[in-house]
Amino acid sequence: MNRTIDTLLYISGLKWIKNDKEIHIGYKRNGRKKYNILFEYSKDINTVNLCNEKVEVFSSSKLISKVKDDTLQIYDIPNTIKMYLEQILMNPRKPVIDILSLHFRKIVTKFLLERKTVVPIIQPLPYGEKSILFMSHDVDLLRFSKFTNIFKFHNNTCLNDIWAMIDITRDRYWNFSKILDWEQKRKIRSTFFFITKRKDRYARRYSLDEAKGTIEYLVNNHCEIGLHLSDEKILNPGFVNREKSILEDYVGKIIGMRKHYLTENFFEYINNVSFSSIHYDSTAGFRNNIGYAIGTSYPVWYNDILEIPLYLMDSAYMHLATEKPNKDLLYYFEKSGGIFSILYHNHSFSEKSFPGWLNALEFIINSYCRKNEVSLNGKEIYLWRKQIDNIAINIKDDKIKLKVKHIYSELPIRIDIYRQKEMRSVLIKPKEHKNEKYI
Repeated sequence: MNRTIDTLLYISGLKWIKNDKEIHIGYKRNGRKKYNILFEYSKDINTVNLCNEKVEVFSSSKLISKVKDDTLQIYDIPNTIKMYLEQILMNPRKPVIDILSLHFRKIVTKFLLERKTVVPIIQPLPYGEKSILFMSHDVDLLRFSKFTNIFKFHNNTCLNDIWAMIDITRDRYWNFSKILDWEQKRKIRSTFFFITKRKDRYARRYSLDEAKGTIEYLVNNHCEIGLHLSDEKILNPGFVNREKSILEDYVGKIIGMRKHYLTENFFEYINNVSFSSIHYDSTAGFRNNIGYAIGTSYPVWYNDILEIPLYLMDSAYMHLATEKPNKDLLYYFEKSGGIFSILYHNHSFSEKSFPGWLNALEFIINSYCRKNEVSLNGKEIYLWRKQIDNIAINIKDDKIKLKVKHIYSELPIRIDIYRQKEMRSVLIKPKEHKNEKYI
């Protein structure tokens, strides 16, 4: 249950509460603390209104919270978060954990300010931006131009496809130079996940010897390379480490992965691959849908692996007619923030094989970039979350003391400091705030 409270405090920006000397948070009252934030333990599910959104939470009544003297009593948020993270509860259209975390921030801030306590909010994303773009590409297919394809007339083979058998950069599926040019114009930083097996139960893939030049090209252009974990019936840390080691022979150290073909049972999958040498994963998404598979778009810990949820995959988006470009696609990212995580396969950039798919991606990205300009790859998001986890805030006599325990990221952290009638924001650069300082 501690992990779910950590998730709540991270997204709400109130992680400092857990170690505050005057505030207790949990299910049982602590008489030694000045203030208590208590969760009701409940096995009942109620639909309640949070931030003008109807969501399912564990609560014995429709009453969201109540205050009595030094105690704030609130519904069973930890159990609610746990059930969404384990996919026992699910609402793909709403980031329920994000919504309830922001509501939690609001009522806790009000409770503490009324008691003349200063309240710092550690914004969960860099610069205090509401959302961050995470663009990734699963390299399922390296080339179209193979004998098994080019002599099939229904594939509309052209002369360029035959020529591409000699020069892979002319292949309709390769597209990496097109992708980099497209992304660099938009200041997008992306991650490419490579598969290690030449063939799986779905199709022929490629050898890493064949992909070596492509990998070098991407690395030289400052792209992150990750593991596209093979879709096997039995997954365990040993299998993950073997696959990772194979890819590292071609690219050097990698820290992230995504399972090929995603998974229908994410919670079972992430538990099976935990305690391997992988640091982050980005598998929590849908094969045939778009939305919030684990109730949040923020990076969250499962055991020792940081999960960066996947919001949208190209094929699912294009095959859902009701989800084609519409005004609601970015609604919750503008409202609740989080990681706007998009998976676009390199072969999807082929207008010849997938007409209209690139135009759909351009619509999404252009709509997003009009209001947000920050893009990070998977490794940068992982290091950011590690940095957030390694800062500590202590409040004494209305003064805020910040301690940066370790430096993982150079991205600035925004802290909004609320007092009774004022709010000010400060940007913290970790290197400039090593050890302890007052802010």
